[in-house]
Amino acid sequence: MILSLYGQPGSGKTTLATMMRQRMQHDPFWRWEPILLDGDRIRQLFKNYKYGKAGRCENIKNINAIATYHDNFSENDVIISAVNPYAELRKELKQNNKVLEVLLISNRDLRKEYHVKEFENGEPDLIINTDETICDSYKRLEKLCAAFLGLAITKD
Repeated sequence: MILSLYGQPGSGKTTLATMMRQRMQHDPFWRWEPILLDGDRIRQLFKNYKYGKAGRCENIKNINAIATYHDNFSENDVIISAVNPYAELRKELKQNNKVLEVLLISNRDLRKEYHVKEFENGEPDLIINTDETICDSYKRLEKLCAAFLGLAITKD
């Protein structure tokens, strides 16, 4: 499975992805250790510091390639945390992988100077407004992941 958290900069992608990964690592309910692919870290790995459309597309294509490799050739699931503003690139990832897409939105002014004007929301499996508490946002994400995997969460 690939869990793709996407949204504008400052919407809480890395925070929720890190929380989900930690929970999956330490809770026997989940039974696996996912790989976290964070957009900023992948940019550093490939030395891609271009934030225009071409640079963003290159970064997402690198993330998609790594995620597809791990999804198909390892037992690890993948969590993607990236702006990922273009619906076509998200669609490409879904063509060959089981992907759960979650759009994170926020009205906070955090990192507004980095927002992508041509951001395409697409058709995510869930939209989470991260202006609610981080705990509430996380609970919604966890329940969706469990349902997607056919698991039943018995605790709140």
